[in-house]
Amino acid sequence: MKIIEKSLRISNELFPEYYGRHKPPYHFAFIYRRTKLISFGVNRPTCLCPKILYFGNRFNIDQYKKYYYPHAETDAISRCWGKVFLDKNYQMVVLRLNENRELWESKPCESCQVVLDKIGIRRVWHSTKKGFETYIS
Repeated sequence: MKIIEKSLRISNELFPEYYGRHKPPYHFAFIYRRTKLISFGVNRPTCLCPKILYFGNRFNIDQYKKYYYPHAETDAISRCWGKVFLDKNYQMVVLRLNENRELWESKPCESCQVVLDKIGIRRVWHSTKKGFETYIS
């Protein structure tokens, strides 16, 4: 699928920038409308983000109220929040790479899934060790 190939290519291009900043795996998320990339995000476990706290309060997510470090999914959403009205017409690709750039499991956590459900992103592709799976919520 075109958006998965595009996401893998971009992740591999970004990899050197993030390699060594924090422990692997390296987690990336991409939001698309059809095949047009709208936003991307990365896991930032050392960077507090007020928009994540906002999501925690708005969607009543205790984890984001207490620990408002962006996951890749919420980082991608926060980068386009207020600029694009996200809804069911958007889809997300989430992937994780280890230090050897091999795919790892990347299904969104429960808190990220709450945000995705609330804003209406229904189709999410996520990496597995064998490739990609999709689900529609």
